[in-house]
Amino acid sequence: MNNGMKISEFSRLSQVPAKTLRYYDQIGLLSPANVDPFTNYRYYQATQLPRLRRILLLKGMGFSLAEIGRILQDNLTTDQLIQLVRLKQADLEEQIEQQQARRRDIAMWLKRLELEQKMSDYTVTTKKINVTPIAYVRGTVPSQPELSTYLPSMFEQAVGHVAST
Repeated sequence: MNNGMKISEFSRLSQVPAKTLRYYDQIGLLSPANVDPFTNYRYYQATQLPRLRRILLLKGMGFSLAEIGRILQDNLTTDQLIQLVRLKQADLEEQIEQQQARRRDIAMWLKRLELEQKMSDYTVTTKKINVTPIAYVRGTVPSQPELSTYLPSMFEQAVGHVAST
């Protein structure tokens, strides 16, 4: 009587560790085709390989094992599966954008920290200086070419204001 492949054979064929296959059985993702009631040996069929490949593919795309279980249980159509994978792709793109923003923030903070480190090498000295008068004239000039006609009077106003203080 051929019960199928032992778990070790199926593991080698699928390149999935036997421990992982046991876990997938435990959570209901991929159960053996037969379990010997006397030896408790698990036997798998080659026809189970496509399901295992789908599990591995979905896992590689970032789906959780719980999500994969629901996907496999619901027997989604190809169109439904395409829509689900597109949603996962959009989610991944959003995560990438968030990580890139985090990377930019880290780079900015590193620059600030490096600048602070350089600034700490300088000695800051405070000095008192004499008051220096500053004058300005505020006004509106109708156009750029007319500016030269206003400059002499503005200069006289500024110098006259400084002289009177």
